[in-house]
Amino acid sequence: MRCGRDTPDEAVKKSLNKLIKRTASICDYLRAADPIQQWQLIRFECPCCASSRFLSMRKDPYMTRCLRCKANVLNLSLIPSIRSHMTQHAVSTAWEMSTYGATLSFLESNVPDVIKSEFFAGRKSGEYIRGVLNQNVTATSFKSDSLDMITSKQVFEHVENDIAGFAECYRILRSGGG
Repeated sequence: MRCGRDTPDEAVKKSLNKLIKRTASICDYLRAADPIQQWQLIRFECPCCASSRFLSMRKDPYMTRCLRCKANVLNLSLIPSIRSHMTQHAVSTAWEMSTYGATLSFLESNVPDVIKSEFFAGRKSGEYIRGVLNQNVTATSFKSDSLDMITSKQVFEHVENDIAGFAECYRILRSGGG
């Protein structure tokens, strides 16, 4: 079993797969937008990157994004809470239940050890699938009291037993964790 870096072919494959996934996501997003002549530029300070320019593609907060870091309304509400928690508690290890997005970027810029993951049904928590850590929020591979912070966006509405997922988060959070 080989450890370490990807071969050049594997790295290209991963980059292409990521590009395809992001392009499909952007296309879905644009299909939901109003006609371009109705889009608006908005001035507002982004809590993630301090940019002051946002693009609103529909009269709907979910269709507004920071032009610099791509933060959406979920990030804009979550990041100030994370920042507030970090002023009151030491955060050295955080788990984000996603492998992309403005919240992850914020954590990676402000927390020494950030674990990112996705969920692959039918696979074991802690297993790497195509280079991505698999974690089932109802049965993670983390040790008890091992994390200072857990973040997720648009995850728990997909969890069949969300109470078990929250109980698992409680188990793996250190005292004072958020």
